[in-house]
Amino acid sequence: VTEVAGVEVDVFVPNPKNVDIKTLAKLKPRASHIVEDFTLKIPGTPIEKVALRFTSSLSITRQGGYQFTTSSDDGSRLYIDGKLVVNNDGAHGVKAKTGRIVLEPGFHEIVVTYFDSGGSDSLTVSWKGPGIKKQAIPADVLGVATGDGLQAAAVRAVRSLPGHSAEKFADYAGLLRRGIARDAAVEAAMALSTDTWPTGQVKILAAEFTAIAAE
Repeated sequence: VTEVAGVEVDVFVPNPKNVDIKTLAKLKPRASHIVEDFTLKIPGTPIEKVALRFTSSLSITRQGGYQFTTSSDDGSRLYIDGKLVVNNDGAHGVKAKTGRIVLEPGFHEIVVTYFDSGGSDSLTVSWKGPGIKKQAIPADVLGVATGDGLQAAAVRAVRSLPGHSAEKFADYAGLLRRGIARDAAVEAAMALSTDTWPTGQVKILAAEFTAIAAE
């Protein structure tokens, strides 16, 4: 399992007329990179008649309403868990638009799309939420999953939810049997109180632990 700080960015040349995620999904990226944040400083990529798709895992620690803003020249959009939150698309000079969404603690997929049709260019992505003043989204809450890192992020998100300990235990045991996100599954299972471990699953999990230790 590997998860590194940063944002994955896909580069599309030439730019399409809009940066709806459905539009970009039909196109093949010319290149892909991992960058620190939602930056236009991308190795070997002049920002001229180009579209970008930034994808990352956003860490949320407090439940509540969050406000996201993109300021861009030309168009941009921002999605959280596949839901369009900010639509600042279209050919235009520097313009800011804001959207709001309620988020639970855990990891959420954030996708920012952007295009430049020529001339000047800019992109700033900011947020505001519980205990957070409006600011650019910092790099330390963004992560790129590689390998089965996305599954690991999902395990951590499930772990953060209250209750349902027996169901969680069974799910973690199933992941171990299939060899998926094992590090995160072991850590999450051990965090559960042993009083909540379902008897029928204990032997299965113990066998998986033993197999992993023998590797």
